[in-house]
Amino acid sequence: MTAAMNGAVNVSIADGWIPEFARHGENAFVTPPADHTAMSIEDIDNFDHQNIMNVLENEVIPTYYDNPNKWTEIVKHS
Repeated sequence: MTAAMNGAVNVSIADGWIPEFARHGENAFVTPPADHTAMSIEDIDNFDHQNIMNVLENEVIPTYYDNPNKWTEIVKHS
């Protein structure tokens, strides 16, 4: 939470304090939650990895490089 007070943009799974604060694409980037009741720990890890990479490649990096005004707004709202 301290990082957010310094303008850091979080990219995370929906865990810990993230569900209480983060709004995907507005002040953070949050991946879809894994089904912890039906998936093994290894499957959850793979699911989270794939989703984090997807968000980084298709949302975070393009926004940072291609839409600096939107990125600045996300930083301000974080």
